[in-house]
Amino acid sequence: MNSGIAILASATPRFGRFDPYDLIANQIDLPHSLISRFDLIFPIKDLPNRENDERIASLILSPPKNNEKTALLIELLRKRFAPSRQTSIPQMTGAAIEKLKEYYLMMRHSEKDDYDIRNISITARQLEGLAKLSKAVARIRQSAFVSIEDAEKAIQLMDYCLNQIAKDCETGRIDIDRLRSRITATQYTTLSIVKEIIDVLEKESKDGSILIETIESIANEKNITGESVEEALEKLRRAGNIFEPKRGFVQRI
Repeated sequence: MNSGIAILASATPRFGRFDPYDLIANQIDLPHSLISRFDLIFPIKDLPNRENDERIASLILSPPKNNEKTALLIELLRKRFAPSRQTSIPQMTGAAIEKLKEYYLMMRHSEKDDYDIRNISITARQLEGLAKLSKAVARIRQSAFVSIEDAEKAIQLMDYCLNQIAKDCETGRIDIDRLRSRITATQYTTLSIVKEIIDVLEKESKDGSILIETIESIANEKNITGESVEEALEKLRRAGNIFEPKRGFVQRI
């Protein structure tokens, strides 16, 4: 992929919404190698919020005059950023390089990660992305050089993105494998195991419904308590992955 080309893409996740407990790589129908080439990925979550819902409703139902204002704003933005397209690629300054290197090393060698070599928070691929983002920020300023402030803005974008798509809900740590692969460092956490059990039992079920006692029995063989299973099932219910067709049973949505 030509490094001078910027690509903006959108994709509809499997089942129509993102599952916060599943891997991004499992929810986008693209090769893992291609997914990892995008510097930033932002899952759009459809969460009920009265203030946001009211704003969206007003936007959709707004009269034509407001749409004209939106078109005018877009045109003004085009004129504002058009000169940056003519600016040559900015050069990295020593201060910007040191800032990006500091963030990279901090993410790679946190105290916990040094004791768990399975967990990788960030790779050289993300460092390359940070450099490109820093240059993009400088280019918007029409600057010939990347400042430390440009690097900090790039880090803020990357950090926000990683916390959205690569954060392990169980450990609270960043795990880049949640983006680039189907196997994570915490694959065998309670939630992952329960989901695997449900997948297996669903294939054996005639109507798709699964007895919770059966899930608990299999999980117990893997040293997972009934209480932990129920907590995992509750998370899956809240995420909209499963429901209870009848008392004592669960079924995938």
